Amino acid sequence: MTRIQMIRAIGDLLTRLDVLRGSLLPGNPRRLALDDLRLLLDDRQRRLSQQHFEENTQAFRDAAADFAEVNAEVRQTIDRVEQLIDTITNVRRLLSAVDTVIGAALPLV
Repeated sequence: MTRIQMIRAIGDLLTRLDVLRGSLLPGNPRRLALDDLRLLLDDRQRRLSQQHFEENTQAFRDAAADFAEVNAEVRQTIDRVEQLIDTITNVRRLLSAVDTVIGAALPLV
């Protein structure tokens, strides 16, 4: 998965999170958790788009593969409200995977 593909995948996930959040009352604790995760994911998407990466490094490829795997798991659970806890857990894992990708960024010179 390339950096651009990851940025697009995060954008798709943000849209789906917005729809899911809209199905919950504003004071619902699960909605609040999704609100927090959405803000964090939006921040990571911005950071991912601003940094420079060498996509041919093993560190990047490993981090991108982890991201792709977790993203697939999020996509499997996000449309089922009864699996909301799994979705929240998977989005947290996705954030961790994005952090790993960001950690593979080349230093700015």
